Amino acid sequence: MKGVRCMDDIETKRPRLGVLGGMGPLATAVFYSRLVDEAKLTARSDQEHPDVLIWSDCSLPDRTDVILHGGAEKLLNQCQADFKLLEAANCDYICFPCNTLHYFMPELEKRTNLPILNMVELALSEVRKLNSAAKKLQIFGTEGTRKGCLYERYAEQYGFEIVPISDSLQAELMGFIYELKNHGRIDFPLLSQRIIEARRSGIDYVILACTELSCMTLNAKAAPYTYDAMGALISRCLELVMPKQK
Repeated sequence: MKGVRCMDDIETKRPRLGVLGGMGPLATAVFYSRLVDEAKLTARSDQEHPDVLIWSDCSLPDRTDVILHGGAEKLLNQCQADFKLLEAANCDYICFPCNTLHYFMPELEKRTNLPILNMVELALSEVRKLNSAAKKLQIFGTEGTRKGCLYERYAEQYGFEIVPISDSLQAELMGFIYELKNHGRIDFPLLSQRIIEARRSGIDYVILACTELSCMTLNAKAAPYTYDAMGALISRCLELVMPKQK
């Protein structure tokens, strides 16, 4: 059509963030909403916000199910196809607001030429900056993240001990996560209670290591002892793609 240019034809020097979302869709929406809110702290106009392309692939297989029961190749192939879409759209970086998918990071990095931002490492790095004396962490996430020892892969290099959670607490967290996924509920008072209990048992911080948990509300007593992995990812995204103000 005359007067219409394809995205590939648009010349721009601004960096572009590619977001592989849909895991789940509400978590992706919250991720972008929070990214905009943080960008607004310095952006004075629409044009000073970052360029972001979100591909919400809700048909991706459940990551926990793949870790526990197999089927990784189908998931990886679908992610690779999604990466190609983001590459074709001239994205400079890829991120995905899903902790559990990071279990497959070594293989995912082989399937794109673009740098992938690692939310797990970013979260641990930020907790270390926040409190140089912190030692013990608990990870509140999916059963896939727990069984895959995802945060344990990186904890030692940041000087942390990951204290395992009980089977009953893990089952409770999975109930919260899928209640939000399936019904949109965000208010779970027991989540705050479990964080406070962790603190009383000697845990320095609980990391919210599932982006569905990042969507939930916490009370004022639990919040100071909680670190949200999604927040670390958002901050790094903005460092990389926030337009420079003139």
